[in-house]
Amino acid sequence: MKYVSQSMGPVLSVPDPDEPWKEKLIANPFLSKASRIGSFEEYCRGHFHDTYLAEIRRMAADRTLPVGKFSRIVPEPDDIYVSEICIMSIQFGMEEFMLSPDTDLHPEYPPGYPFVINMRACIKASIRVSETWQDGQVSDVLTQWFHVDGHVTFFGNDHNEFSPVDSAAVFDKELPPLKNPMDEYLNLFIGNNDLDRISYRVLSEVYPEALEKPMRVDARKFAQRLQLTIKPAKLSNDHSRFGQIVMRDCWLELDGTPTYVPARTILLDREACRKKRSGRTSGTIFHECDHYILQRPFFEAQRLYNKELACLCCDVSTEPDKTTALYWIEWQAEHLVPHLMIPEKVAKGFIDQERNNLKRRYPDAAEETIFLKLIPSVAERFYTSKQSTGIRLRKLGYAGADTAYPLNENPASDHTPYDSGVQRTIRQVPYTTENTTEENSSGLIFKLSADEAARAVKEDAQLRQLLETGGYVFTEGRFCLNKPECIFYDIHNVPHLTDYALLFTEECCLPFRRRKQYSQYSPGVFHSDEITGTEIVYAGNAETHKKTIKQAYSTSYAVIEELPGSVGGTLKEHMKRLGVTVEDLEALSHVSQTVIKSIRANNCSELELRYFIAVCLGLKLEPAYSFDLIRKTRYRFDASRESTMYLILLTSMYFAGIDACNEEMVKNKMKPLTKKARNQID
Repeated sequence: MKYVSQSMGPVLSVPDPDEPWKEKLIANPFLSKASRIGSFEEYCRGHFHDTYLAEIRRMAADRTLPVGKFSRIVPEPDDIYVSEICIMSIQFGMEEFMLSPDTDLHPEYPPGYPFVINMRACIKASIRVSETWQDGQVSDVLTQWFHVDGHVTFFGNDHNEFSPVDSAAVFDKELPPLKNPMDEYLNLFIGNNDLDRISYRVLSEVYPEALEKPMRVDARKFAQRLQLTIKPAKLSNDHSRFGQIVMRDCWLELDGTPTYVPARTILLDREACRKKRSGRTSGTIFHECDHYILQRPFFEAQRLYNKELACLCCDVSTEPDKTTALYWIEWQAEHLVPHLMIPEKVAKGFIDQERNNLKRRYPDAAEETIFLKLIPSVAERFYTSKQSTGIRLRKLGYAGADTAYPLNENPASDHTPYDSGVQRTIRQVPYTTENTTEENSSGLIFKLSADEAARAVKEDAQLRQLLETGGYVFTEGRFCLNKPECIFYDIHNVPHLTDYALLFTEECCLPFRRRKQYSQYSPGVFHSDEITGTEIVYAGNAETHKKTIKQAYSTSYAVIEELPGSVGGTLKEHMKRLGVTVEDLEALSHVSQTVIKSIRANNCSELELRYFIAVCLGLKLEPAYSFDLIRKTRYRFDASRESTMYLILLTSMYFAGIDACNEEMVKNKMKPLTKKARNQID
C-alpha cells in the first residue's frame, strides 16, 4: 500500500496488466465513501491480493496445483514456493439471471436476492522450485499463469459472502467465458441482440400472459409483481428526472421535507411526465423496473464503497459520455422497455396476421401504404406510440416500417399514440450551402426558415390543405401537429411548441430532406429563428400565462357558424366583436378606408387577395377566422409564391402585426401587402 495524498488516501500499487514494467495505482478499496463510481475489480484486487497469494502458495506447496512447467535445473523439485503474484485481470459473470428466488428457500430476502457473482482471476505467479542434491541445494525460478475461480453471494441486507478461491488451474486460453459475463462494475454485457432473450426471460417470470397473446403489459402491475411500490414525488425543478428507484430504506428530501422512503420504491415525478411525456408514466415505471432487474449487482458493488448509497437516479443528459458505465446502465434500462411492451414472438404473430389481412383488403396497395395502416393498429394493441412501434417493427425485420415511418430513433417512449391525419412522407426543401439547419442522424430536417417553409407549401398541395384546415401550424420554424400535446397558446394567442413536441420532434413535426435548389430562385438561407424572434418579442418574457389550443379556440367554430355568408357581413361582425372601427382598421392594416368600406359593402369583386390578407392580419384574426373570411371571397390559395407566403403569414404571424408581416414579405423578396408599406420602402 502507498499513501499518495490526503484526497486520494492510501492506494494499492500493482503492475499495469498491459505494461507490467509500469506501476498502476488502484483506488483505496477501504474508503467508506466514494464520490465516483467504484470498480468491483479494483475492490477485489485490493481485498483479495493476499488471499490469492496465500492460496496459490498453499496449493502449489501441497502439489494440488500443478506448476505446469518443467525446469531442466530442477527436474524433480523437493520444494515449490510462490514468491509473488500479479493479478492481471478479473472476469465476472452472473450465476443465474433470476428475478426472484424460490420463496420457500429464501423467504427472508427481497425479490431477486440472493444472487451469486462468479469471479475468475487471471494471475501471473513467480515460482521458486528447489531440490537438495548431494551436499547443496539447487533452485530455479519459473513464471506461470493461473486462473483462479471464486464467487461472491449478495444477500441484499449488506451481508455478503466472499469466496475468492474455489479452485485454481494452469491458465488455458481455450477456457470458455463465464456465464452471463459482466464488466468491472458488475454491469451485464447486453447488446441489441440480447434484449429479446432477456425480455422473454423477464416476462416468463413476471408477466407470463404477455407471451401467450398480444396485449398491453400494464406497467403498474408489472412493478407490483416485482414487489416494487410506486410513490409520487417531485424529483427536480427543471423536470429533467422522471423517476428514481430506491434500493434501500433511506431518508430523502422530497418537496423540501425529509421523508422516509422504504426499500424497493419507485419515485415517480408525475409533473415531469406530464410536461415531457404527455402525462404518460408507463415508460418511466418500466425503466425503473429494468434498473431493479438488471442493475442489482452494480448497486451492490457500489455499496461496498459507500454504505450510505440507497438510490439509483436517472438524470437526462443532452451530451452523455458513452464511455462511462452509467451511460450503458441507462442504455440497457431504456432499450429493454420496448422489448417488454412488444415481445418478439407474440408481436411477430400478430403483425403477420394483421399484415396479411390488410393485403387481402388492399391487394393493389404498396408496402408503404400497408405499413401506414398496420403500425397504428399494432400501437393500439400494445399501447405504444406509433414512432416507437415503427422502430420496434424495423428491428424485428420489417423493412416496410422504415419506409412508412422514416424517423430518427428515440429512446423508448410510453405516450398514447394519436393520429396526425397525414401520411408522414418526407418532403424536400431547397439545398443551401450555408448549412445551419438542425438535422438528425437520418439527414431529416425539422426546422426551416419562413422562405423555405413557403416553398415547401408551394410545392405540396396536401401541406397547403393541412395549414388551411388547421391540421398543422407553422411555429418556431416547424410544421407542428395542431394538437394540445404539441401546441400551447399564450395569453396573446401566440402558438408555441410544448416540451412534449420538442422532446418528440420526429413524431409531432413534419420531416423534410435537403435537395438542390431550383435555378429560378435564389438559394434560401436557413436562419435559426426568423419567425420565432418576432413571436418572442411580441409575447414578452414576463407574460407566462398559457392557454391550450382548446382554450384558445373553444368558441372559434361556434362563432363561425353564426357569421353571415358574405365576406362583407363577416368583416362587420369581426370588427364589431373586436371593437375596431374603420379608422382603427386602416391604421392596423394600412388598407385605405375606401377599400375597407368596399369590402364591408360586398363591392370587392375586383380587389386583390393581398387586401383581404392585410385586413385579416390587421385584425389579428386567428387562422380559423381568417380562412373562413378568405373562403367567402373569390380567391383560393394556389401554388404561387405569394399565395403560399400568405398562408404562412395567416397561420404563423397573424399575431405579429402588419408591419412585421410586410417586413417578412420584403425579406423573402416579395412585394409587401399594402400600398403604404410599398411607399415607405420606395
